[in-house]
Amino acid sequence: MAKPLEEALPRSENELARVGVAEEAIASPAIPEAAPLPSAQAAAPASPASVGQDLHLTYMPHWNAAQRAAADLKVKMLTHAVTIVSQVDVPIWNARISLAFPETKGRVTCFGYDWQGSAFAVDSQRLEQGQPGVVLFEPGTAEALEIPNNIETFHDVLVVENPDAALSANIYLEDWLAAGGAQPGYDQCIGYQRPLFLGGEDDISNQELSDLEVYWHIVGQIIAKVKGLSPGTAVNLKGG
Repeated sequence: MAKPLEEALPRSENELARVGVAEEAIASPAIPEAAPLPSAQAAAPASPASVGQDLHLTYMPHWNAAQRAAADLKVKMLTHAVTIVSQVDVPIWNARISLAFPETKGRVTCFGYDWQGSAFAVDSQRLEQGQPGVVLFEPGTAEALEIPNNIETFHDVLVVENPDAALSANIYLEDWLAAGGAQPGYDQCIGYQRPLFLGGEDDISNQELSDLEVYWHIVGQIIAKVKGLSPGTAVNLKGG
């Protein structure tokens, strides 16, 4: 179960969401040579900092129809869930996190982000099995959550064995995309129109395709400025 970082509130494990990772953080296990899966492709459009790479996966020769169908579903979920990002984007994400959560500046290093714009980072001041622990920073809820995994066990165990809990791939596919929602590009996310910490509803009707940089910069400032205010306090936002 995830634990809160600093004053953040805890959140259920099955609310964890889709994550993108820095390419240096991924170790791809060998896949047995067998019949190819029908679809395995890059999850998001390439950017100047990241070139999409097709990963051609295979069935095991002895799998029956049910196992092949399960493999197809797994690939579909992970294809929509995972975005590979370049290491050059890490300083940008570190700055976004420190804007909203200034107490983490110099402490965490971002390695990825999810379809809702939440950032995943490793915390140099907390170890999980001898390696820096993973932290999830959510702009929509203003929460920073400690995940009981390091980057290796997060990808190799949690994401592989429980993708719905780790990535919320089922919510993305069955709720957002099924309702006609757009797939976010490399520089986009599905953000809340009204963040949950400002009283917004946790429903796709309160979500929209958003510019990732704008979403984090605006919401991040609000998160930093409302810390310490009593629940229910009215806030007046002024831009410019």
